[in-house]
Amino acid sequence: TCGTWPPPYQITKEMIAALNISVVVTGTVSEGLDNLGGGEAFRMAREAGILRVIDSASEVSIGGVLSRIRANAELLEAKVSKKMVAEAEHFKEKHGLDSYDTGRT
Repeated sequence: TCGTWPPPYQITKEMIAALNISVVVTGTVSEGLDNLGGGEAFRMAREAGILRVIDSASEVSIGGVLSRIRANAELLEAKVSKKMVAEAEHFKEKHGLDSYDTGRT
């Protein structure tokens, strides 16, 4: 690793020389960088003949994972809200209450 975060977007001649990089690898599923190393981010590595493109084992991407997390969070929130309403109704009936604070705003 080059020890910086976020990592640089573009691989430069200086980076290749300073870090003694002998190979640069990207997958066929790449998010946020030029597709298949064909763009500017990998230009120097490609020109130096050290760029390798490998088949990605799956189509999973960070964006896809984040979308699934957001969708599942929304589903979970709806499920919890529905259960809390049902619980409040149960306690109101069981204890003869006019209202029941679920603690949610």
